[in-house]
Amino acid sequence: MLGRIKHEKGLFDESIVHYEEVLRRTEPCSITNEKPRNSIKHVLYALCYFGLGATYEINGNTKRAFESYTKALHMFEEAHDGIIDDSPFSPGSTYIYKGHCLIGLGNFFLIEQNYEQADEYYRKALSLFDTYLPVGHPDQSRARQKIAKITQTYRCKPIMALEDYKDCL
Repeated sequence: MLGRIKHEKGLFDESIVHYEEVLRRTEPCSITNEKPRNSIKHVLYALCYFGLGATYEINGNTKRAFESYTKALHMFEEAHDGIIDDSPFSPGSTYIYKGHCLIGLGNFFLIEQNYEQADEYYRKALSLFDTYLPVGHPDQSRARQKIAKITQTYRCKPIMALEDYKDCL
């Protein structure tokens, strides 16, 4: 997707334009008459909303990031209900993207100083990463670091946090 390429190049405003254009130009499932939750296209829309969330988060537009991550999360959950988790994506990929949405939402709650909610989202993401990714994957470490930071900084339990940090290695 062009939006993702622009995002990776640091061209965030252009990234947003491309993601929004994809969402605006194509009606969900109109060509195939598939039920939305049973459609690969549905997952592609969810990926666009996820990309928008990540881009808005980097731009500091937390409200729009929250809205985009929430929309993507619901769409990935609908894809699970429709049993869409195979080709062209690797097995479990929608669950992994769901985990990334949860990380983004956790970041939002951390910014809002709602540490309990942030911790809950990070733990849900870690659970998905532990289930669908190989042991030692960087996404698992990233989630554990976020949990450890909350434990250390906001719960004032550095010894417990140290255990989470050790698990990152």
